[in-house]
Amino acid sequence: AVNGKLFIHSATPAKNESSKEFRSNAVIDVYRISDGNYLSSFYIPEYKGERLKDFEVRADKIIVLYDNYVAVYSIPFNI
Repeated sequence: AVNGKLFIHSATPAKNESSKEFRSNAVIDVYRISDGNYLSSFYIPEYKGERLKDFEVRADKIIVLYDNYVAVYSIPFNI
């Protein structure tokens, strides 16, 4: 949890999401901790053919662990 928000790696695609998008990206769902309301989602792409293995959010960055790589991305919007 960061700044009162919970970031969850989604295991199931949304109804409005294509299966191709879901298969080629990790989906991170964001919820407000105080009331459990869903806020938004964003994608973490595959990197050199590898999918996200684990992640950690720090301020406005997300640190992503792949099998053989580590990447740091900016969170794409102010949640």
